[in-house]
Amino acid sequence: MSSARLKVKITSTISRSMVEPWSYVKFPYLKPIGWKGLVDGKDSGIYRVNALARLNVANDMSTPLANEAYKNMFEFFGKKPVHNILAYNWARLIEILYRAERILELVQDPEITSKKSAQEKAK
Repeated sequence: MSSARLKVKITSTISRSMVEPWSYVKFPYLKPIGWKGLVDGKDSGIYRVNALARLNVANDMSTPLANEAYKNMFEFFGKKPVHNILAYNWARLIEILYRAERILELVQDPEITSKKSAQEKAK
């Protein structure tokens, strides 16, 4: 997946989390902007860390079925980024499909599944 290559290091110097009394969820937010509650827009420091967030920043998926599902999801919602709450589960399913396809690729790779040792292969 393209977004997997994205190297972003968020440290405690720029990121914090807040727990609201009505929820067990930790809401991550950017420390320089601060916690302003559950507000939307440029002045909100809230960010997402989940499958939908990863797909929102990805250009495609690297396996065929997952890529088709990825395109279908964004075609259905019309544009990026998608914020629809129901899209979270769809995004999770796309990532599961990607992983299943990738596992199949790996278990069918003779270089990985060969019974020959690394020393025997080097000969």
